[in-house]
Amino acid sequence: MNILLINFASGTPDAGPTYRTHHLAEFWAARGHQVTYVASAYSHLLKEATPVQGACARLNRNGVAYLVLNAPAYRGSGLGRMRNIFTCLWRLRRLEHELSTELKPDVVLAATVYQLDNFSAQRIARACGAAFVRETRDLWPLTLTELGGHSGWHPFVLLVAAAARHAYHHAAAVTTTLRNSLEYMAAQGLARDRWHYLPQCPPSAASATATGPALPSAHRTLLAVAREQGRCIVLFAGSLVPAGDLPTAIAAAAQLDPARFTVVLVGQGPMQDTLRSLIARHGLTHVHLLPMVPKQAVPALLALADIGLLGFHILPLYRHGISPNKLFDYMQAGLPVALYANSPGNPVEASECGIVVPPGNPAALADALRRLAALSREELAAMGRRGQTYLTIHHEFPVMAAEYLSLFQALRLPPSPPA
Repeated sequence: MNILLINFASGTPDAGPTYRTHHLAEFWAARGHQVTYVASAYSHLLKEATPVQGACARLNRNGVAYLVLNAPAYRGSGLGRMRNIFTCLWRLRRLEHELSTELKPDVVLAATVYQLDNFSAQRIARACGAAFVRETRDLWPLTLTELGGHSGWHPFVLLVAAAARHAYHHAAAVTTTLRNSLEYMAAQGLARDRWHYLPQCPPSAASATATGPALPSAHRTLLAVAREQGRCIVLFAGSLVPAGDLPTAIAAAAQLDPARFTVVLVGQGPMQDTLRSLIARHGLTHVHLLPMVPKQAVPALLALADIGLLGFHILPLYRHGISPNKLFDYMQAGLPVALYANSPGNPVEASECGIVVPPGNPAALADALRRLAALSREELAAMGRRGQTYLTIHHEFPVMAAEYLSLFQALRLPPSPPA
């Protein structure tokens, strides 16, 4: 099968840290399918840009052919980001004829977070008789209006809403990592039989124990000293973005006994200066902000922690489900989780691998951390194993990636003749 995957929010695999679609592409390629991946040279989600001369770089990584579109760097969410988005769209528009006539994919999977690749994906698919599939990991435009606080009448919000509806009406299938999203998508025009829940998954349980690069000395030393002092190590590892409401985590940490707890935030993102100022302003010597580590070093980082920390703002958006990568990293590592979120049926609640408290409530979060820290090592380990078992049963990456292939194959089959 010939698969075209589009994701402007990612670069090549070495650019990180948006790995889901890379893992899918590599899985399919390893099973003999031809996979072409349209990516961007720059996104704020990447840890580094990909050097590109001209309009597009053609690279091969792990058996996947990459078309990396030259797109300008930007800061924040203003005109620079718009220029980056529309540059990617324009460059893909210029490639549509080549992709539909020379590549001739069987399936076109649009996976860029803000949905605007739907139009090109559908045109390419229609031109060569391919199946157009949409992967949705966030609900747009709700992410812009409820999380970003933008007006529903903002021109970009209206454009994103139109792009999402385009997929709901024209895609042969819409896949989603959001368990509770069917009713919302159906109300937007998606036929119920075209909705497919394919959950967020860690690529392999083996990656949790694989030998990766060594942790930076600052991370290793800080965690080793905390361990020697008998402190409970609470760890957040991920992007420092507004959605994660990390000020609530810091406010909760301020209520913890500095002699008993060490709270470590590992990552980078637009919130890092704000978080650093909060830590300094309140004199929280037991709270530390450290740079992100390579994805391959995350298992070694998590192995040194006692509790994984994760949360979100109070928003109706999350009633449709949550599927953050960092949560599955914690669960895969057997790490009990303190989650502050308003998402029914979330994996922590379903697996009983931690404690879930309401979002925006530092006192409740601090209490949850104290309750977890009061458990014995054996009780914490048992809680972590429940998370690992839940992942094995419900979120196996090879199973999900194979289900994608089964879906693609079904979409390519001719319709059955009438009885």
